[in-house]
Amino acid sequence: MSKKRGKIVVELAQFDVLGDVLDSLGLKSRLFCRSELAAPWVIHFGGADAMHFHIIERGTAWLEVGAKQPARALAPGDVVVVGRGQGHRLSDQPGRSDLAPIIFPDPPDDGRCTVVRHGQAGGGTVMICGSFAFQHAAGHPLLALLPRLMQIKSASGPSRAWVGPVARMLTAEAAQMRPGAQTIISHLTDVLFVQVLRDWISDGAAAPGWLMALNHPQIGPVLAAVHERPDAQWTVERLAARARLSRTAFSARFAKVVGEPARKYLMRLRMQRAANLLAQGPLSISDVAESTGYESEAAFSKAFKRWHGKTPGEMRRDTGPASPLR
Repeated sequence: MSKKRGKIVVELAQFDVLGDVLDSLGLKSRLFCRSELAAPWVIHFGGADAMHFHIIERGTAWLEVGAKQPARALAPGDVVVVGRGQGHRLSDQPGRSDLAPIIFPDPPDDGRCTVVRHGQAGGGTVMICGSFAFQHAAGHPLLALLPRLMQIKSASGPSRAWVGPVARMLTAEAAQMRPGAQTIISHLTDVLFVQVLRDWISDGAAAPGWLMALNHPQIGPVLAAVHERPDAQWTVERLAARARLSRTAFSARFAKVVGEPARKYLMRLRMQRAANLLAQGPLSISDVAESTGYESEAAFSKAFKRWHGKTPGEMRRDTGPASPLR
């Protein structure tokens, strides 16, 4: 008698929508400074197009964002991310106004980390500072949803156990700068950004919108499908069927959860994908049209100009390498 064999089940993980969006936005993270600071000290960061992050390695610091917000205490292992355009101060005491702020030198273009020492050697506070920038920042709801400040405290329990390892590896690499450190730091800072987003979403701090939609039982699979195959001939009816809802119920649910109609979301996704493909090359305009779900180059060019305000050829000449334009 032959033995009954167990059934093998193979399941493919759902398409990573957040990863796809971060790739399309052109996330560029970097660590630009490690500071060793003896009190008294104040550091000022002007509002920038990038987001800034700070990790306290040793000692304490106080963070002030805006004149009307109370200062926040930062402890060793804490990670804080300050939103785009938000000027802020870090200091050894809250409300310091009797000192001129420390001025950082401009970060090197080659991505190397600068070391800043203030006061006596072995000063009380050591921290690392970096940034998250986006090459293609315009047009996606993700950036509009991000808050002006995200703070992850190192002593917040097992759900945030990633803070310690990532922060320790970053600070160690920044302190020692051994061969290959820049490559490791680049990857770790990317990990840091994704983990901060995950933490913010799981903590329930995120407002209803695109980020929360990623985990929605009906809308999440729809987002995964259109991001995986933006070239497919999607209709509202097909999307509703994937969500197992009627057309009317799906349209209302999608708009409520995501914050915009499904048709508009799909159009934005395709137009962003098209702009990225044109900038990267070497696909022809007709190939880009096909890759984003258009059966004719003429229909694609018309939709592209209506969305971006310029033709695909003009976009490629402005942002991309020389490539065929048939």
